[in-house]
Amino acid sequence: MFDIKIMQLLLSLPGILLALGIHGFAHAYAANKLGYVLTKKQGRLTLSPLPHIDILGFFVILFTGIGWGKPVKVNAHAFKQPVKHDVVVSLTGGMANITLAFILVGLLKSLTVIPLPTFISATIIDGIWQMGMHAARINIMLFVFNLIPLYPLDGYQLSMHFIPYQNRPKFHKFQRFSYFIILLIAVSPIHQYTITPIITNIFHNMMVFFRIGG
Repeated sequence: MFDIKIMQLLLSLPGILLALGIHGFAHAYAANKLGYVLTKKQGRLTLSPLPHIDILGFFVILFTGIGWGKPVKVNAHAFKQPVKHDVVVSLTGGMANITLAFILVGLLKSLTVIPLPTFISATIIDGIWQMGMHAARINIMLFVFNLIPLYPLDGYQLSMHFIPYQNRPKFHKFQRFSYFIILLIAVSPIHQYTITPIITNIFHNMMVFFRIGG
């Protein structure tokens, strides 16, 4: 049992790093293109996952399958259209993840239809398949989970533009509990009844689209 869990962690690790890297880079790239050049100086304009890792969020993903990356800090007032551009930047990370998940599932489909060289063993193919599955699911998770309106998730930044001004002080006070709530969702059975069904449904629909699994 212990060996199986270690193997699952190792198979999921490339997907976690890939997902965090593309998520953080997408935010930084969008912000940079829209005029916020400090993302490059902050070291976030890179596909390397290291600058985009939040240590706590990383280990929570690794052991629970639910977690987050380091937020890309952006000053919306630096944009020509602060609200519109900030919303675009906030959405870009998750959209990059869901797009990558779709591409990964498509690549997995290719393993079932393209003849592979005989020197590639079934064990290697199975390992690639499992890593691809983990990676796709983790990318979908980051897309879904980041929509929750709690700091440091993208949903927090998005919600700031839609909450009435007079209610924002209460919303800010509520955010003092955000990390506790996020951890509670991730490490308790709560996510099995809230976040996980959404992730599973999106993943299932992608599999159906590519006609994988019958």
